[in-house]
Amino acid sequence: YLVGPRPALPILSVSMKPGDFLDVHLRSSASGRASERKAFFELFDPAGKRKLATGFGLRLHGGAGRRGGLETKKSYRAYFRQVYGEGRVDYPIIPEAKVEDFDKLVLRSNFNDGRSHGSYIRDQVIRDLHRDMGALSSSGSWYVLLVNSINHGVFNVVERMDEEFLASHMGKGEFDIMKTGNTILSGTRDAWEELGRFIGSTDISRKENYEALKTRVDIEDFTAYMIVNLWGQNYDWPHNNWYAARRLPDGKWRFMCWDSEWGIRGGPYKPDTDSYAFIDSGGAYGFSTQRKMFIALLGNPEYREYYQAEVRRHLDGALSEENVLRRTRELRDAIANEVAHEYRVRNYDIKVWHRKI
Repeated sequence: YLVGPRPALPILSVSMKPGDFLDVHLRSSASGRASERKAFFELFDPAGKRKLATGFGLRLHGGAGRRGGLETKKSYRAYFRQVYGEGRVDYPIIPEAKVEDFDKLVLRSNFNDGRSHGSYIRDQVIRDLHRDMGALSSSGSWYVLLVNSINHGVFNVVERMDEEFLASHMGKGEFDIMKTGNTILSGTRDAWEELGRFIGSTDISRKENYEALKTRVDIEDFTAYMIVNLWGQNYDWPHNNWYAARRLPDGKWRFMCWDSEWGIRGGPYKPDTDSYAFIDSGGAYGFSTQRKMFIALLGNPEYREYYQAEVRRHLDGALSEENVLRRTRELRDAIANEVAHEYRVRNYDIKVWHRKI
């Protein structure tokens, strides 16, 4: 049973030994399977009916948001394994994903877009808009997270973009998956490094080389990925927060947005910062394969014409004022009541949240 005011959102309730939760929450440097702790997972709908119950493993997630004590709202990962309970859960935890079963979830606290100064929704807005552009995107739903009956506030529960995610949306197979830092999530980095060498040693302005790049990269997908991030003024990217994947043995690379909390004027950069100047200079922390490839492509007249046409198409469609406001208002309205409650509990000024929205 649940005691107290009934949230307007579904409830994700975690029960575990208090010492195990402290071990997960406070060990900021812990990672990997060894950092998981056994817990119990329950999901209640807004009417209070329990829809799912199973054992699972909880571990910490994120970068900068790992620091801090119990007062810090942190992100977690949930792993459904047979050693804890049923293994994969056969329930649409994230209805927007149109996936019926999950083996893991990311419970996002939106650390850089939350607390007392953020909107909570920037990352989900960018991912939703990217999906509206026809791209592959991690879907997310909103929950109130309880840990041992203590309300931890509003969380964005999302799909983690690994081989299970790709299999759910693209069909079963084997994949190369790369992420920030050229980290391998699946497969090997051989093809990714080959792509980097090809871009660095080839004149993409020549038609035959542009055609050769098309055999390696889904150009329409890559272009949409660049447009949404440049449009959204996402300045914690492309040096950071990126995913790229391809189906083996010879699929084309596709790119996925992630952790865009500094997008849509959410980070420390001034509103008049120019996205093209930012990426042309290499961004804040250096260079990336995506950045090099985009600069190389802009040297090709055919691609420049294509890119400009795609910008116009998306500004009239997924990135139109009408669609952006629709997506923003949907997310705002979904969490408004619970954000107001969270702000009251934490003694934050709710007027700040409304200004950010």
